[in-house]
Amino acid sequence: MFADLTAQYKLVGTHQASLVLVCEKAGLWKLISKYHLLYGITVMCSQGNPSWVSLEYLKEQLEAKGIKNIHLATLNDWDPNGFNIADCRGERFLPK
Repeated sequence: MFADLTAQYKLVGTHQASLVLVCEKAGLWKLISKYHLLYGITVMCSQGNPSWVSLEYLKEQLEAKGIKNIHLATLNDWDPNGFNIADCRGERFLPK
């Protein structure tokens, strides 16, 4: 079994779990987790480009709540690496 190295930076939403906010900076976890508390959305800090394993675990957690479609927002750097991170996240959540 694979380990989810970002498990401590992931909260599945309570009220609006299909709204997913992913941030690449773990240093912003305190801020991002407030959105989970305030609005009941799903939040995750990926610490850079998220691994397939971490996103697969999050996807499974959302599917366990009956969520098949999400609205994905990313908070990432405004540079080529940040654009690459933002672009790949959506395709990683697509159904197989």
